[in-house]
Amino acid sequence: MRLTHGPSGLTAECVDSRASARNVGEALSRLRLALALAAAPAGRTVTGEEPSNPEVTPGDIPRDDAPAAGPFRAGANPSHPDYARGALLALSRLRFHAGQLAPAAAALGCTPSALTRFLKEEKSVWARAREIRIGNGLHPLK
Repeated sequence: MRLTHGPSGLTAECVDSRASARNVGEALSRLRLALALAAAPAGRTVTGEEPSNPEVTPGDIPRDDAPAAGPFRAGANPSHPDYARGALLALSRLRFHAGQLAPAAAALGCTPSALTRFLKEEKSVWARAREIRIGNGLHPLK
């Protein structure tokens, strides 16, 4: 199963299961995460700058059945439908706060350790968080 996001051209595929519904769900999760990572750039933050990518916005990340975006859920794991939105929000806050965990976590309404655990759930999200910190002159997360 291959899914393509028309505006950005990002694709995701899954052929892990014999059940097509499971493959569609997994491909959609992968596409959501790819969109979130495309919308959350790494690198140095200019003070007060809100991160943006004109090709991908948070509204582009599809949701399953939730009516509206809720608060940040530090307990969500990558299989949760809102994980990609949470990852985008967490990475955006981390970048906005120049890679510093404490103010980013406070802005998200969680503890720095909960934010770290959330970021560690997915390798690509963890790598982007490390890039943000390194780009701002901080030591990488371990």
